[in-house]
Amino acid sequence: MKKLNPGERQGWWSAKKFDRRIRMRALVQGAVNDHRTRILLDTGANVSVITDTFAKKLRLRDIPDHGCSIDIQG
Repeated sequence: MKKLNPGERQGWWSAKKFDRRIRMRALVQGAVNDHRTRILLDTGANVSVITDTFAKKLRLRDIPDHGCSIDIQG
């Protein structure tokens, strides 16, 4: 097992069922603009996604006519 440096925390794996298959996700604790949150690690991701609620908590502004809004279910 790797020794963590001061201030580091260990992440964890989480199983989630999608389309009748169980897929593993790598999650870590982190912070965005000094707000603690769980972060999903995905090295092949083309986009980063957060919820409307979390965006409001971070006081992020919507960019009009940017066209990057996606509906997510689940």
